[in-house]
Amino acid sequence: DDFIILHAFMAAIACYSSTLMDSLPLFNFRGYIYALILHMGLTESLYYFIHRTFHSDYLFQKYHSLHHLSVVTQSYT
Repeated sequence: DDFIILHAFMAAIACYSSTLMDSLPLFNFRGYIYALILHMGLTESLYYFIHRTFHSDYLFQKYHSLHHLSVVTQSYT
């Protein structure tokens, strides 16, 4: 969560400190729909299939088992 909050603060600072952003609309519904489609359709699918690949015998024993041993319940570990 801290990672996401940090990116939100960085984006807000970038928007308010640059004059290049003045001509952009504050909210664009079509852009919002595109972002949802890209996130749910592409990003989540890639994450799922890559994560499933790490559950194969070789990759799980060599790398991914460390992720499952972590007590931190975040995907960043």
